[in-house]
Amino acid sequence: MFARLALAVVAASVVQAEYITVTVGGKDGMFVPRNVQAKVGDIVSFLFTPNALGNTGNHSVVQTSAEKPCTPLKGGFASPIAYWNYANFDLVITDATYPIWYACGSTDNLNGDDHCQAGEVGAINAPTEGFPTMTSFVTAAIAAPHDGAFDGVPRNGTGIGSGVSAEVFYWSDHPLDPYTGPVPDSSDGAEPSDSNDSGATVATESTSGKKMLSAGAIAGIAVGSVVALLVAAFGVWRLMVRKTRKDETGKWAKSIDAVLARNDVKGAQTVDVEKVQVQEMRQKESV
Repeated sequence: MFARLALAVVAASVVQAEYITVTVGGKDGMFVPRNVQAKVGDIVSFLFTPNALGNTGNHSVVQTSAEKPCTPLKGGFASPIAYWNYANFDLVITDATYPIWYACGSTDNLNGDDHCQAGEVGAINAPTEGFPTMTSFVTAAIAAPHDGAFDGVPRNGTGIGSGVSAEVFYWSDHPLDPYTGPVPDSSDGAEPSDSNDSGATVATESTSGKKMLSAGAIAGIAVGSVVALLVAAFGVWRLMVRKTRKDETGKWAKSIDAVLARNDVKGAQTVDVEKVQVQEMRQKESV
C-alpha cells in the first residue's frame, strides 16, 4: 500500500517534467545551447558528442558560480571526464529560483588552454537582462586565471544526489549503450553567436533543445524514486533499532555491574561466571 501510494505521488509530480538536452563538445567544443530554461523536476541531460576528429575531446560538466566561472562551486555537481562518444550526464532541477552556472573542467583542448577559459561554459536559467547574464558569464570565464582550480575535481565525478539547485540523477558512458534521445541542431538557429576581442565565440541566450519527458522516462523516475524512499525508510528504521538495542544493553550492563558489586562476597567462582556473562553482553553491544 505504501509503495503504491508513493508511486502515485511521484508519478503525479513528474508528469509535467521536461527533458532538456545540451550537447557537450562537438565540432565547436562548446555547450549547445549555452543557456536553457528549466523548472523544478525537469531533467537537463548533457550529451557528449564527437568533434571533427571523431572523439569526444575529453569534456566534463562542473558546477561553478557567476563570480568565479572557472572555479568549482563548493557542494556542486561534477560529471566524470567523458572519453566515449554519446556518454550522457543527467541533472534533475531541485530549485529554479537562482541560475545554475557550469563549465568544462578539462584542460586538454587543441590550443593547449583550459576549456573553461576558452569559453566552454553554460547555464540553466541564466537571466537575459541585468547582471550577470550568459554573455557576461562567458566574458568572465575567458578572463579567469589559469590557476588549476579544477585539479581537485574527482575524475569520476560527484555522486548521485550531489549539486546545488540541481542534483546528479544519472550517468552512463557505456559505448555499447548509445544515446537515443533528442539532439539539438545548432544549425537550425539554436545558438546564434558572435565573437569578442579574445577570438572566442560568445553565444547569445538560447532555450532550444527542450523536449517533453517520455512516458518511459517518467516510469523510470517514479520507480527509482519509490525505491529510494523505501531504502531511506529502511535505513531510518535500522538506525532506530540499533539505538534502542544499544540503550537497552547499556541499562543491562549497569544492572549487572550492580549485582556483581553486591555479590563480591559470594566467592570467586560465582563472580567469575558473572564476569563472563558481562563480557559476552558487552561484545554483543559492540556488534
